[in-house]
Amino acid sequence: IMFKMHFGDEKFAKGLTNLILYIAQPAMIIAPYIRDFDKRLMSGIVGVAIFSFIAHLLFYLIAVLSFKKVQINKRKVLRFAVLFSNSGYMGIPLIEALLGSDAAIYATVYNIGFNFFVWSLGCYIYTDDKSYVSPKKMFINPATISIYVGLLIFFLPVNRFLPSVVISSVDMLKALVAPLSMMLVGFHMASADFKGVFKDWDIWRCILLRLFVCPAAIFALMKLADVTGIYSNAVAVTVVLLCSATPSATSVNIFAEKFDCDTRTSGKIVPISTICALASMPITALLLKLI
Repeated sequence: IMFKMHFGDEKFAKGLTNLILYIAQPAMIIAPYIRDFDKRLMSGIVGVAIFSFIAHLLFYLIAVLSFKKVQINKRKVLRFAVLFSNSGYMGIPLIEALLGSDAAIYATVYNIGFNFFVWSLGCYIYTDDKSYVSPKKMFINPATISIYVGLLIFFLPVNRFLPSVVISSVDMLKALVAPLSMMLVGFHMASADFKGVFKDWDIWRCILLRLFVCPAAIFALMKLADVTGIYSNAVAVTVVLLCSATPSATSVNIFAEKFDCDTRTSGKIVPISTICALASMPITALLLKLI
């Protein structure tokens, strides 16, 4: 509605992206860690971190095995959209609302894997430039720095010395992520050309892989780990499944614009997968009954 009524344009959307990426999202990541250290969370933190890395490697394998006959620029967008879910902007606030602050910590840990790979394999998918697969780009980016700060607060009694105004400010800023990210999706929806989208089977195949195949694949691995006694933590499994079941990341469009790829396709995938996720995520969550 804002876009159609000319209350904002593409420059406004880019400013919105920067506000989310550099201010609101770091606050959202740090907020759950402002608490006393809790040893019982460590098993879940370690498990989610491991499964996050395994999940993204698995999703990368699924992505590179797909769309081989698709035009190269479109193929890059489709593969990126399969690999990366909206586990940050959508996953963290959703999990905190459903499962509480303990699970929100696990959700931020899942995003360590996301940010580790999005600035390396993600950039590599778009550019074919191996220089992006470097430790610096993997470990130093806005989201990982926020996680380091959060973990420092969690492991040390820093929260006891933080002024209440700082804590309340972080809480207010983190509350911006969900509504602003949905507004950003709305801007992409309003400016996208959806003509012929129902005939574009590549997009629907991408959405099928992202919303169903990827979460089912990582859940199967986690269930195998549970059955064999390697790892068992119901909350951690729930967080990983829900994060992996979120729609394609808004980074699909941001990175497509950054690297001059097929922005027409990227502009369609994010909003369509977000709408489809309203139906797919409750269906995928039925797998949790198998825990």
